Amino acid sequence: MAHKTHTTFDSLYDKVRGDNDDFVDEDQFQSIVDGLVDIGYIETSMLDDVKLYSAKSGLKWADIVDIDDYIKKNILLLLIDNPTTFFVLLNTQKGKMRINALEIKKLQSNNWLDKNLELTEKSIIFVKEIEQFFNKSKKKTSVTLMGASFIELIQEYVETFPNKKLSSGKPARVNVKTLENGFRWFFDNYTYSWDIILSATRKYVNDFEMKNYEYMRTSQYFVRKQNTDKSWDSDLATYCDMIINGEDEYEETYFKDKIV
Repeated sequence: MAHKTHTTFDSLYDKVRGDNDDFVDEDQFQSIVDGLVDIGYIETSMLDDVKLYSAKSGLKWADIVDIDDYIKKNILLLLIDNPTTFFVLLNTQKGKMRINALEIKKLQSNNWLDKNLELTEKSIIFVKEIEQFFNKSKKKTSVTLMGASFIELIQEYVETFPNKKLSSGKPARVNVKTLENGFRWFFDNYTYSWDIILSATRKYVNDFEMKNYEYMRTSQYFVRKQNTDKSWDSDLATYCDMIINGEDEYEETYFKDKIV
């Protein structure tokens, strides 16, 4: 039986997307996730007003290996942690793992293992797909990208924004865990220091305070906002550049990266 792992939508999206420039946008991905929830493959829960996603109780690798949609399959691969219902039995590993007879029979009947308990061609292809997926999903740690004090610095960033709802109806402040994913993307694509980032943020908030925060972006969307063409806008990058160049006026220019 597989153990479950819980994750946020942003974290799930970033890990499944990886470096794929042609990946679906967040709205399409949300629809795919919602579809998996509807059919009972994914369960949801709430923690500090943040929705978490996990695989349904009892979900096994055998339940998902035949799914053709690679996005759906990769979502479920990420949500199933430490599976024990599927083993890689290479020649060097034979005899080192214990699998009960029922599981062996099931794997053989589904053409995953041959009579000598060696991987079939079907299994080898599947294992390679998994290895490629997880190799692609490996990322730098948050500490490596943002520094040892990144949580405190993100919190300082959040508290620069007003503690209220904006005219869009959304809260200006977003929780630190959600923002961590956005800042991982930001530091992976820009080289601005935290000092510049916080100065740029204070300038942004001050500019919109004079306008009663009308049309101001939330703390999440100020870091990055995805467009319909799957590129990303970063008003934060724009303001960081303004701070470096000593500009006082906000100009309608944006940095865009074809990163999805």
